[in-house]
Amino acid sequence: MLAKASDTLSLMDREVRGLGFKGYKPFLVDCLGLAEAYEIYCIVSNICGNISVIVKAYVNSRALTEEFTLKYHAASMSELARVIGASLYQKATDSYIHEELGKLQKLDNILSRAEAGLAPVIKSIASDAINFRKAFIFSDHGYDTFCTPQGECYLEHGPQSTLAKIAPLIIINCIKL
Repeated sequence: MLAKASDTLSLMDREVRGLGFKGYKPFLVDCLGLAEAYEIYCIVSNICGNISVIVKAYVNSRALTEEFTLKYHAASMSELARVIGASLYQKATDSYIHEELGKLQKLDNILSRAEAGLAPVIKSIASDAINFRKAFIFSDHGYDTFCTPQGECYLEHGPQSTLAKIAPLIIINCIKL
Protein backbone atom coordinates (compact mmCIF):
# COMPACT_ATOMS: atom_id res chain seq x y z
CA MET A 1 0.00 0.00 0.00
CA LEU A 2 2.81 2.39 0.84
CA ALA A 3 4.45 1.83 -2.54
CA LYS A 4 1.27 3.09 -4.22
CA ALA A 5 0.34 5.74 -1.64
CA SER A 6 -0.29 9.29 -2.79
CA ASP A 7 1.95 12.11 -1.70
CA THR A 8 0.68 13.80 1.50
CA LEU A 9 3.40 16.41 2.00
CA SER A 10 0.91 19.24 1.47
CA LEU A 11 -1.02 17.99 4.51
CA MET A 12 2.22 17.84 6.46
CA ASP A 13 3.02 21.42 5.43
CA ARG A 14 -0.33 22.59 6.79
CA GLU A 15 0.18 20.80 10.10
CA VAL A 16 3.76 22.01 10.47
CA ARG A 17 2.75 25.63 9.90
CA GLY A 18 -0.15 25.24 12.35
CA LEU A 19 2.19 23.89 15.02
CA GLY A 20 4.49 26.85 14.45
CA PHE A 21 1.59 29.26 14.99
CA LYS A 22 0.79 27.44 18.25
CA GLY A 23 4.28 28.11 19.59
CA TYR A 24 5.93 24.74 18.95
CA LYS A 25 9.66 24.89 18.18
CA PRO A 26 10.47 23.16 14.85
CA PHE A 27 13.37 20.76 14.32
CA LEU A 28 13.99 19.70 10.72
CA VAL A 29 15.96 16.52 10.00
CA ASP A 30 17.23 15.49 6.58
CA CYS A 31 16.42 11.75 6.51
CA LEU A 32 14.80 10.29 9.59
CA GLY A 33 14.08 6.57 9.37
CA LEU A 34 11.50 4.59 11.27
CA ALA A 35 14.12 3.27 13.70
CA GLU A 36 15.21 6.80 14.60
CA ALA A 37 11.61 8.04 14.88
CA TYR A 38 10.91 5.17 17.27
CA GLU A 39 14.04 5.94 19.29
CA ILE A 40 12.97 9.58 19.63
CA TYR A 41 9.52 8.41 20.72
CA CYS A 42 11.08 6.18 23.40
CA ILE A 43 13.40 8.91 24.71
CA VAL A 44 10.60 11.47 24.93
CA SER A 45 8.18 8.97 26.49
CA ASN A 46 10.73 8.02 29.15
CA ILE A 47 11.40 11.63 30.11
CA CYS A 48 8.05 13.31 29.51
CA GLY A 49 5.50 10.50 29.71
CA ASN A 50 3.72 8.45 27.07
CA ILE A 51 1.03 11.00 26.31
CA SER A 52 3.61 13.70 25.62
CA VAL A 53 4.61 12.47 22.17
CA ILE A 54 2.68 11.79 18.98
CA VAL A 55 4.25 10.29 15.85
CA LYS A 56 2.52 10.85 12.51
CA ALA A 57 3.53 9.55 9.10
CA TYR A 58 3.20 11.48 5.88
CA VAL A 59 4.15 10.26 2.41
CA ASN A 60 6.89 11.67 0.21
CA SER A 61 6.05 9.61 -2.88
CA ARG A 62 9.54 9.89 -4.39
CA ALA A 63 11.47 9.72 -1.07
CA LEU A 64 13.68 12.60 -2.19
CA THR A 65 14.59 15.87 -0.48
CA GLU A 66 13.85 17.82 -3.67
CA GLU A 67 10.26 16.61 -3.63
CA PHE A 68 9.92 17.71 -0.01
CA THR A 69 11.38 21.21 -0.46
CA LEU A 70 9.27 21.70 -3.59
CA LYS A 71 6.09 21.09 -1.56
CA TYR A 72 7.26 23.66 0.99
CA HIS A 73 8.14 26.15 -1.78
CA ALA A 74 11.78 26.27 -0.66
CA ALA A 75 14.95 25.91 -2.73
CA SER A 76 16.71 23.85 -0.06
CA MET A 77 16.40 22.38 3.42
CA SER A 78 18.49 25.32 4.70
CA GLU A 79 16.08 27.84 3.21
CA LEU A 80 13.07 25.98 4.61
CA ALA A 81 14.64 25.86 8.08
CA ARG A 82 15.41 29.58 7.93
CA VAL A 83 11.89 30.51 6.77
CA ILE A 84 10.10 28.54 9.51
CA GLY A 85 12.70 29.12 12.23
CA ALA A 86 13.70 25.47 12.54
CA SER A 87 16.90 24.00 13.87
CA LEU A 88 18.29 21.97 10.97
CA TYR A 89 20.00 18.58 11.27
CA GLN A 90 21.08 18.08 7.70
CA LYS A 91 24.44 16.40 7.47
CA ALA A 92 24.21 14.26 10.56
CA THR A 93 21.80 11.59 9.32
CA ASP A 94 21.45 11.76 5.54
CA SER A 95 25.18 12.12 4.87
CA TYR A 96 26.03 9.34 7.31
CA ILE A 97 23.55 7.00 5.66
CA HIS A 98 24.90 7.78 2.17
CA GLU A 99 28.59 7.76 3.09
CA GLU A 100 28.82 5.04 5.74
CA LEU A 101 25.76 2.84 5.40
CA GLY A 102 25.05 3.15 1.69
CA LYS A 103 27.77 0.67 0.71
CA LEU A 104 27.30 -3.11 0.57
CA GLN A 105 28.34 -4.71 3.87
CA LYS A 106 27.26 -7.42 6.27
CA LEU A 107 24.02 -6.63 8.10
CA ASP A 108 25.73 -6.91 11.52
CA ASN A 109 28.21 -4.27 10.40
CA ILE A 110 25.45 -1.92 9.26
CA LEU A 111 23.63 -2.33 12.58
CA SER A 112 26.71 -1.63 14.69
CA ARG A 113 27.76 1.32 12.51
CA ALA A 114 24.22 2.74 12.58
CA GLU A 115 24.17 2.47 16.37
CA ALA A 116 27.56 4.16 16.67
CA GLY A 117 26.89 6.94 14.16
CA LEU A 118 23.16 7.66 14.42
CA ALA A 119 22.31 7.02 18.08
CA PRO A 120 24.25 10.05 19.42
CA VAL A 121 22.61 12.32 16.83
CA ILE A 122 19.13 11.04 17.60
CA LYS A 123 19.69 11.48 21.35
CA SER A 124 20.84 15.04 20.70
CA ILE A 125 17.80 15.87 18.56
CA ALA A 126 15.43 14.39 21.16
CA SER A 127 17.17 16.24 23.99
CA ASP A 128 17.10 19.55 22.11
CA ALA A 129 13.38 19.15 21.41
CA ILE A 130 12.57 18.15 24.99
CA ASN A 131 14.37 21.25 26.28
CA PHE A 132 11.81 23.41 24.44
CA ARG A 133 8.97 21.36 25.98
CA LYS A 134 6.67 22.21 23.04
CA ALA A 135 8.43 21.12 19.87
CA PHE A 136 8.06 19.08 16.74
CA ILE A 137 10.56 17.13 14.71
CA PHE A 138 9.86 16.54 11.05
CA SER A 139 11.71 15.06 8.13
CA ASP A 140 11.67 14.87 4.37
CA HIS A 141 11.96 11.08 4.10
CA GLY A 142 13.39 7.94 5.66
CA TYR A 143 15.39 5.11 4.13
CA ASP A 144 15.15 1.44 3.22
CA THR A 145 17.46 -1.51 3.74
CA PHE A 146 18.31 -3.52 0.64
CA CYS A 147 20.10 -6.89 0.85
CA THR A 148 21.67 -9.26 -1.65
CA PRO A 149 21.13 -13.04 -1.56
CA GLN A 150 24.69 -13.25 -0.18
CA GLY A 151 23.62 -11.39 2.97
CA GLU A 152 25.23 -8.05 2.23
CA CYS A 153 23.07 -4.98 2.73
CA TYR A 154 23.01 -1.22 2.32
CA LEU A 155 20.70 1.68 3.20
CA GLU A 156 19.23 3.98 0.59
CA HIS A 157 16.32 6.24 -0.25
CA GLY A 158 14.77 7.27 -3.54
CA PRO A 159 11.84 6.53 -5.86
CA GLN A 160 12.52 2.75 -5.77
CA SER A 161 12.25 2.72 -1.98
CA THR A 162 9.14 1.92 0.01
CA LEU A 163 9.74 2.68 3.70
CA ALA A 164 11.86 5.68 2.69
CA LYS A 165 8.64 7.35 1.50
CA ILE A 166 7.55 7.85 5.10
CA ALA A 167 8.13 11.43 6.19
CA PRO A 168 7.71 11.42 9.98
CA LEU A 169 6.34 14.20 12.15
CA ILE A 170 6.94 13.87 15.88
CA ILE A 171 5.00 16.28 18.11
CA ILE A 172 6.30 16.79 21.64
CA ASN A 173 4.41 18.43 24.49
CA CYS A 174 6.62 17.78 27.49
CA ILE A 175 4.93 19.01 30.66
CA LYS A 176 7.08 17.16 33.20
CA LEU A 177 10.84 16.81 33.29
